Amino acid sequence: MKAYFYFTIILFVSCKTLKFERNPPFKVVEATYNYWEGGYSVKGTKVIISFKNTTNIVFSKLYFQNKET
Repeated sequence: MKAYFYFTIILFVSCKTLKFERNPPFKVVEATYNYWEGGYSVKGTKVIISFKNTTNIVFSKLYFQNKET
């Protein structure tokens, strides 16, 4: 039980230290998604994000609906 308590405290402390950038170098203009299904039981989700940027930006990951790409 003590280990669970300490783990919870460490989790809250580490989450508190995460900082989000208040003024990111881009602005999201539009974001949409849709589900698609093709032949041979192939299906997926298409995510389209349109943004304006002030600098050259490369996104390393996208998180959407508990998935990462």
